[in-house]
Amino acid sequence: MKHLDVNATRSGKWWVGFFTLDGHEHGTQAHTLKQLESMVKDAAALLTDRPIDDFTVTIRTTDNEITDLVTQYEKSSAQAASARSQLALASRTAVTRMREKGLTMEDIGQILGLTKGRISQLARA
Repeated sequence: MKHLDVNATRSGKWWVGFFTLDGHEHGTQAHTLKQLESMVKDAAALLTDRPIDDFTVTIRTTDNEITDLVTQYEKSSAQAASARSQLALASRTAVTRMREKGLTMEDIGQILGLTKGRISQLARA
């Protein structure tokens, strides 16, 4: 399996991708990044006389603004995942402790702003 790193640049309505194969720089273009991946694999297969399935491709944009946007998205996504995990733990802990204090599912739901059914789910978790 041969891995190819592709640097992609937007040119009008086209993505232009450049990659190195066997020490030589090559390029191809497509309308979408998915199509660009296929075009790179196809070009590599033609250039090496190997099957398309012998190649994997990673496409990176050379547009710094897009790269910055992706970095911010990934950072926010990781923070959101962490917050969801913390919320799940806090929810289960709150329900368990309030049940230990003798509160009803309905009262716990009222306090936490959740439905009685959701409190029941958390109590079983």
